[in-house]
Amino acid sequence: MELMLILMMLVSAPALAPAQGSSLQLQVRQAHGDVMPELVSHTTTTLPALTPASFRTGQIDLEIVVDARGVVRHSRVSRPLSERLDAAAIAAATAWKLRPAQEDDGTAVDVLVGVQFTVGGTAAAPTITGRLVELPQHPLQDLNPAPEVVSPNTPGLHQAEPFRIVEPFYTPDALQEQIAGTVSVGILILADGSVGEATIVRSLDDKHGLDEQALIAARYWLFKPGTLKNKPVATRALIEIDFTLQGQ
Repeated sequence: MELMLILMMLVSAPALAPAQGSSLQLQVRQAHGDVMPELVSHTTTTLPALTPASFRTGQIDLEIVVDARGVVRHSRVSRPLSERLDAAAIAAATAWKLRPAQEDDGTAVDVLVGVQFTVGGTAAAPTITGRLVELPQHPLQDLNPAPEVVSPNTPGLHQAEPFRIVEPFYTPDALQEQIAGTVSVGILILADGSVGEATIVRSLDDKHGLDEQALIAARYWLFKPGTLKNKPVATRALIEIDFTLQGQ
């Protein structure tokens, strides 16, 4: 599948590059079904003692990229609990030993997968336990209220740049029907670089699931946000996702 970003003009999406600070660029698949990484290390970590005021129990959700070597290359908190505990969850996931996700032919692939951490214990001996999970497979709902969005023609605006590009899932029904083509998706890129809204601009297939899969993939893209006067701002963009059958 070929993925492209359209801002003020059509440009090619960035290729996979090594993780080096702000130059991090990732193109990944969504982990699902049998194409999932596997934990080979323990999943419970005992943390240093916390003050009663800074300790709380609850759940922390992460999105992590696990590469074809089983290394966590990027992580993002999608459901926070507290700044200190969120940082502990990221550190714990990054230290995990994992077997990479594999296709049916045994080829290891880079994937985006969810992690759920449960914080328990006591302030004197807090614990954090994690497990891998499939990410939610439903499109985003529109934000309400919607943030203020900067027009793409605003002088001095630096456009958003993608750094985590997520490929969609090709549904079995669409494969059976040999459906191929392009879905155009309009997205709202928030000031934190996440995608806040995604809508179909040009449909390919609303019967066998390809339109919906394009929307699901779009919600997991991440960007270096657009900036105006050196401040991150919300902007809109259009991404085009091509579904191409093998041999075409």
